[in-house]
Amino acid sequence: MSGLFVVESNPQFDKLDDPVSADIPILSSKPQIQDFYEIQKAVDVARRRIDQDIEKMEGAIRALKSRRNSLAAISRLPPEILSKIFVCYAATYEPAQLTMDWVKVTHVSRHWRTVAIGCPCLWTTPVFAQPRWVEEMLKRSKMAPLVIDAHSRHMGPKWTEVVQLAMNHISRVRELKIVSPSASFGKLFSSVPRAAPMLQILVLSTSTIDYGEPSHDNYSIPPELFSDDSSQLRHLELIQCNLDWTSHLLKGLTHLKIHDTPPGTRPSTPLFLGVLEQLPSLTVLDLKEALPHVADGSSTVSHQRTVKLRSLTNLHIWGSKSDCINALRHLSVPSIATFKLYCRITAVSDADFSSILTSVSLWEPAAIISSAGKPHKCPIRTLKIVVFDSMGFSLQAWPTVLSFQTLSGDLNPPPSIDLFFQLSSTVTPRIGDKLIGETCAALPLEQLVSLDVSNASEITEQTWLRRFGKLAHLRFICAQGQAVHTLLSAMIAEPSTATGTSVSANSSTRKRSRHRREMPPAVYFPSLLHLTIENMNFDSGYNAEYAELEDLKNCLMERYWRKAEVRELTLSRCHRLATEHVDELREIVVDVIWDGLETGFTDVSEDNLFAHHFGLTQWDP
Repeated sequence: MSGLFVVESNPQFDKLDDPVSADIPILSSKPQIQDFYEIQKAVDVARRRIDQDIEKMEGAIRALKSRRNSLAAISRLPPEILSKIFVCYAATYEPAQLTMDWVKVTHVSRHWRTVAIGCPCLWTTPVFAQPRWVEEMLKRSKMAPLVIDAHSRHMGPKWTEVVQLAMNHISRVRELKIVSPSASFGKLFSSVPRAAPMLQILVLSTSTIDYGEPSHDNYSIPPELFSDDSSQLRHLELIQCNLDWTSHLLKGLTHLKIHDTPPGTRPSTPLFLGVLEQLPSLTVLDLKEALPHVADGSSTVSHQRTVKLRSLTNLHIWGSKSDCINALRHLSVPSIATFKLYCRITAVSDADFSSILTSVSLWEPAAIISSAGKPHKCPIRTLKIVVFDSMGFSLQAWPTVLSFQTLSGDLNPPPSIDLFFQLSSTVTPRIGDKLIGETCAALPLEQLVSLDVSNASEITEQTWLRRFGKLAHLRFICAQGQAVHTLLSAMIAEPSTATGTSVSANSSTRKRSRHRREMPPAVYFPSLLHLTIENMNFDSGYNAEYAELEDLKNCLMERYWRKAEVRELTLSRCHRLATEHVDELREIVVDVIWDGLETGFTDVSEDNLFAHHFGLTQWDP
């Protein structure tokens, strides 16, 4: 019998398989109806006994699995550590107010579920997009500080009810952020308690600009909102919401952002300054169409009153020229603060514009510590200018050297100075050159290394020379489109030491056609080594004369002869530029980088294409 497996009987299981031992009667040869009832009754009893045995066995299996899971390393972590892991894991799901996918941690094991449900911090951000979860999350969060983040765009028709349910716990709400049409705010705040002792962040917005048309119906915040206690409020953001500037909500803030309020609801200049004087710890001030309104030509408060915002790190101002001038002339801000200005200009007055530039000139990027241990200001090293046709221009500045690839991307670091001037149709044509020149004159550009100019056809040669031509550290210039023509002319202009003026580039080139001087004349942009040209048409006349290409070659050769050669030339997205043209440039410049795009060429003339389209033979006069 060796080699055979002997299966021994198990009395417990044999009993389950034995119909007699299960007390199930056997039908007689002539069964009666009551016999069937007795048999069914016996079967039901036997089935219940079997189900009970199965349940016991499954319980035993679960207990064994739990014992096995307890041997895993993560199961030996204290519940406090495991809870923190769960909280960090839930934080990886963004946005937190829209997803419950992280709840899967409660389905891994009994221990994990017990720890997760017993961790109040894991349930403090109710997911209003799933209303059935809101009440349960409020219960599981116990008394932990809540984060209410509700956007009506993500909610169903009864979203106000679930948000109201959460706001009944306002006494333990730490962050309250609501984006909703104005009509819904009245219902949400109608019965909310007036005390919010734990509230630190309050964000209210009636803007629906993400989807559809923006809402222009502002919500007027009631004076009694959280009037009993809002002592911990530090961060206030109001978008299209009207607020009385005497409100208790404007006390103790470190972050104040107010956007899009009608002129009639804005504070007077004295009230505005008085509120800011009571905010010594303010670090962010962001006001868009919310400044004290000053009509053009009207008088303002005496210049003697100045509010010093010593803790400010970010100042964002957006409004009309008069409003911006009025606000900036009364504010004193550390030079390390990031400055963003969006100014609408309907008419240009030298006196008014100089007021803006005076404020701009006070801004220099963050101070650094010298080797001697004394702080000194770090000037601008990267400057980007973009002109938007006749609509205006933007100017951005950084204290570090950035590549042109970085500036053209979406991940470029935020600038230390960010200015935008919107020009109305009533402004004098070509005023952009004047404004750009004066703005650049107000900035500390002595250490400028990299300059990126886009679509700036209005910038004249004199502005190029006055603002950038004598900068000793300017090594990188990127120009696009029509701005290239003026730049090339400026690059070979001759400085005149006697008169302080420059000689026209074209005339100087012609005069030197035969006779070379022993000492080449000096040049503007003396340190320029890297030139990038983008979106340039090198044959704008489409006559195969390539006048623009010849201008570039003459410029490069002239600078080479004058001991100021360009070492690297980058050509990107250019029109009417072929391989043979790039080869010609490589004979002048050490390193030419070209994207290889040949656009604007056809095998036949445009006239032939037109005739061929209509099935005609081109007429030859």
